[in-house]
Amino acid sequence: MRNRDPEHDSQANSTPNSRELVLAMEQHLESEGVLPFDLAETLRKRLGFSKEGFATKYLSVSARTYGRFGERGRLSPTISTRVYRLARLLEAATNLHAGDVARALRWIDAPNLALGGRCPIDGISRQADFDQVMGLVGALEDGVFV
Repeated sequence: MRNRDPEHDSQANSTPNSRELVLAMEQHLESEGVLPFDLAETLRKRLGFSKEGFATKYLSVSARTYGRFGERGRLSPTISTRVYRLARLLEAATNLHAGDVARALRWIDAPNLALGGRCPIDGISRQADFDQVMGLVGALEDGVFV
């Protein structure tokens, strides 16, 4: 797995309450249009990602920019969307893998032939890519061979 924080690896083995986190994010996005920084940090810590790894590989921003979001207490609209999509993808992948968060994280971070060799995590930046990844999850849940 890319950019995991070994110090927090044990946290990834306990199932985070993904549904509640996604619902909290939806509520903030609906009411404020952006996410508070603490929701991103909750997701990052539950997954055991380092700040730098989470920022650069999963949100496509520098660790310094991510730190500035922390100083402001909120994310930008673009980064809020990426964090929300990551949380939704994690929830769906965890359900796909019978609640096994570690297995879901391995799947999210592994190249997938059904996605043209891209990793599911790469789909959180653009809506069309995200829809394709979530469609794949749905097809796999339905037992469709892809």
